[in-house]
Amino acid sequence: ETQTRFASAAGASGILAGKTVWGEALSLSGEDRSMFLRSKGRERIRRLTAIVERAATPWRSRRPDLGPRPLSDGWYRDY
Repeated sequence: ETQTRFASAAGASGILAGKTVWGEALSLSGEDRSMFLRSKGRERIRRLTAIVERAATPWRSRRPDLGPRPLSDGWYRDY
C-alpha cells in the first residue's frame, strides 16, 4: 500500500498487481485457496483500488490527444 501511495503521489495512473495480492494462494488448494482469494485477496485489491481512485492521475488528463476517436468504415483493415 505504501508503494501505491508514493507512486500515485508521483503521478502514476494505476497499478499492476500480482503476487503481492494473491501470492499466498499458491501454497493453498481447493476451498482454502478460494477462501483466501475471496477474503484477503479481495480485501487487498479493494484497498489498493481505493488508493488509486483517490490519489492516482488519470493518464488521459496528461494526453487528451490519445482519447477515443470515432471509427471510420473499414477501420479494422488499417488496424
